[in-house]
Amino acid sequence: MQGEFWRITDPSQMPLLLSHLRQQPLPFRLQIVPDSRTLDQNDMFRGLCRDIAEFWNAHHGEKTTAEAVARDLKVAYGKIVTEYTPVTGKRTARIESTTRYTKAEMSALIDATLAWAGDNGIPLPDPRTDAR
Repeated sequence: MQGEFWRITDPSQMPLLLSHLRQQPLPFRLQIVPDSRTLDQNDMFRGLCRDIAEFWNAHHGEKTTAEAVARDLKVAYGKIVTEYTPVTGKRTARIESTTRYTKAEMSALIDATLAWAGDNGIPLPDPRTDAR
């Protein structure tokens, strides 16, 4: 992309951007991009799921995987979206990929994961505050 690039994270800056754009002689494209989750957040969630699966497998007869833990936690605490499918003519539900989560949504999923682990006797340090 050529020209200026503006990243607005504070909606109160939008009038300033619009004022600036009105003064430009060239056409422009405005794209609103959600404040998506970070790779660090994704790594943190996946690490928690691995730790939960390892603890679970060491203390329970029925085994699990990190992927299954992530899926189950996303079903319980993540985003479920419904959409119309022409195949059945009905709305169906699906788990939203964490790539489409905002930072706040991903943070809420991490918080819920830590709370769930604590409620279920799975000792996990909060990776946001504890160094391993």
